[in-house]
Amino acid sequence: MGRRGFSLLELLIVLAILAVALSIGYASLRPLMLKARVRRAGAEVATSLQRARSLAQRENTDTVWEVVDSDTYRLTLDTRTVERDLPEGLSFAAPSPGTRIVYSAPYGERSGAAVRIVVAGHGYQNEVRVVGVTGKVIRASKLEVTP
Repeated sequence: MGRRGFSLLELLIVLAILAVALSIGYASLRPLMLKARVRRAGAEVATSLQRARSLAQRENTDTVWEVVDSDTYRLTLDTRTVERDLPEGLSFAAPSPGTRIVYSAPYGERSGAAVRIVVAGHGYQNEVRVVGVTGKVIRASKLEVTP
């Protein structure tokens, strides 16, 4: 009759091989996870700007999006105010804190020049632009490496 099961040595060898394979896999996936994190934060900022513009048009009320500090922004929609923090390790490389983007009712227009918003961290940055008078929000299609 043959033996059944595995010896402790065989089990330890298999576990060691798995540990090495997982550590190599994690090391190669980490940059992708960090890029996705920066991209997702840029998308959230763009979505909040689009929401502000849309509400100015639909609700016929002025809305404000502003940078509170290096990693927090505030969205003021009529009487409601919502503050959001960027994920840990990310910050606004531009514009400076205190920058406000005001969408005016009823057309969701704004006065002033275009605004460039840059979310940076982990060696990458993602850009969102708000175009001049129309207030249209444009998100960069690809990430840039932080200089």
